[in-house]
Amino acid sequence: MEFIQAMEIIYTFLKRCCHLLVGDLLADEKGQPEKYPTSSPTTCVIEKTTNYTNRAEISLLTPYGVPRQLNFDRLRSLIGSKVGELEDHIWALREDPGYFSEVFSDYKSHRGEYMKSADGNVNSILKEPPHEMIGLILRHLITDPYLALFYWHECLRLVELLQFTARQFDSRSSTSQNLPEVQHRNFLRLWTILHAIHTDVHECFRQRAPRAPGMQPYFVKLIADPNSGNSWITIDRTQAKGDSTTTRFLQVLSRIWSVPVPPKSGFVAELDDLERMVVKEPEAKGLLSSFVWSDFSQIAISSECIQQIRSYQPWATRIENDYGLLNYELLMEFRDFGMRWAAVAPMRRFRSVSLARLADPSDGKFHYPVTEEHCHYTTNALRLAEDNLDTFWAAADAFCKEQTGATYPDLLTHDITRGRSLRRTAPWIEPATQNNDEVRPQYVYRPLLSTINEKTKTRGIAGPVSHIGPHHSGPDELLDLPPPQVTVDKRSHLVFKTLFFSPSARDVPGEVAWKDFVHAMVQQGFEAEKLHGSSWRFTPTTMGAERAIQFHAPHGALSKLPLTWARRYGRRLEREYGWTGEMFTLA
Repeated sequence: MEFIQAMEIIYTFLKRCCHLLVGDLLADEKGQPEKYPTSSPTTCVIEKTTNYTNRAEISLLTPYGVPRQLNFDRLRSLIGSKVGELEDHIWALREDPGYFSEVFSDYKSHRGEYMKSADGNVNSILKEPPHEMIGLILRHLITDPYLALFYWHECLRLVELLQFTARQFDSRSSTSQNLPEVQHRNFLRLWTILHAIHTDVHECFRQRAPRAPGMQPYFVKLIADPNSGNSWITIDRTQAKGDSTTTRFLQVLSRIWSVPVPPKSGFVAELDDLERMVVKEPEAKGLLSSFVWSDFSQIAISSECIQQIRSYQPWATRIENDYGLLNYELLMEFRDFGMRWAAVAPMRRFRSVSLARLADPSDGKFHYPVTEEHCHYTTNALRLAEDNLDTFWAAADAFCKEQTGATYPDLLTHDITRGRSLRRTAPWIEPATQNNDEVRPQYVYRPLLSTINEKTKTRGIAGPVSHIGPHHSGPDELLDLPPPQVTVDKRSHLVFKTLFFSPSARDVPGEVAWKDFVHAMVQQGFEAEKLHGSSWRFTPTTMGAERAIQFHAPHGALSKLPLTWARRYGRRLEREYGWTGEMFTLA
């Protein structure tokens, strides 16, 4: 009875609102509805000139469209691309000394310990020997991506299992029935892991945002040695007085940063507002570093995955209620699942002097002149940096094995190598003397890094380019035929010349405009989607591809990929889809 009364009150209120809005039309033109025809359905506001989808713009239409339903394919694609991104990140940390050095610098520059307090004091750890601070950085640089991959891969396994059981449970004809108990329980497990990932990334963002170069003037640290997280760091909006863009940005940012624990439903409106503001006022993007924007991207992915589960009506209501009721039980189950990490995950820092010395890039041990002209000097420098990186990771795995009984790769539940091995620079061989009359080829793909003991595998073509990577091939076969040729336009050809960089090539661009990279990917049969933050997802639309691939757009107003970034992206495309520079020729 109370429910009916409440509905009547709401109906009366809405009716009055309608009369206030269009009452004059109803009074003057009663009986003449043809003068005021029904408007056509709302259409997407995305510019037709763009070749990608923007999630922030699409979210504007969501409240006015048909309620969305759980899309298992999209959920699996989102999580699968995140798993692939983490695998490639870990692989690059172990393979590329230059990448390791850059990531180390990012972790170091975004540590809150380097913030001075309001009274001018510094954190006590900065008064200790340097290896103590390096041990703190290494704990997060090494363990965090491995742990994240461990849990994201479990999410992928659960989604694949849920998708399989959903085909057996005909939801369209069984909306009045409860989900099978096993399926219901797997949804609860999935939500628990997603929320744990969401909470961890949110806390990382709260620690790193105050140290972003553009944000440092607007954060104040009250105490040099706080006992807990960010409880003694506040936002000082008075510093942004007179700058309306920064003031609005801080208002939106604080809605995410000031929350100690993220909501179980994730951040939706806050991320949309932030993304739309950056699109409308591009100068706001520079207030945060690319390192912090990548945290936003992870928060956005976990938030959308949670929203996908919440759209699985009518069963999502019970799932959400049980998630609250069984929270303690689910957390204990989550803890037991991750017990293999119990020895290293709780560590605040690694107390190993030798490991810290091996990781410290300040002495130039990881100098990696991969984009310089290939000669005897650069070859030796590359090999030395690779040897130093291999020595570090051998020590890191030994440290982990001492603590847990297994190395970092062995703590994962799946093999991330997928048949690939680390590439290492071959020794320098003096080139044969070339006659001046010989014509040098315009572009030949000759990677600096040669894979040891790896056979070349055949790759077919499906659509514009085959999206079946080397790890999807059958038995290894020696390649007797030349690689498949794909003709591309001049704009895409310049992109691929840079992605698959070769020191022997001439006129290779020093950087790639991001819009040109998106154009090249779309031309090769990918659907581009701009996610929140700096993350972009490229989903292959041709047959044979198993999963999408995710990249982070470059930071800054020009949005251009430096040569080092471009070459890393090329390596990822080669590993995932089997692409090489020899495949692309100018039309």
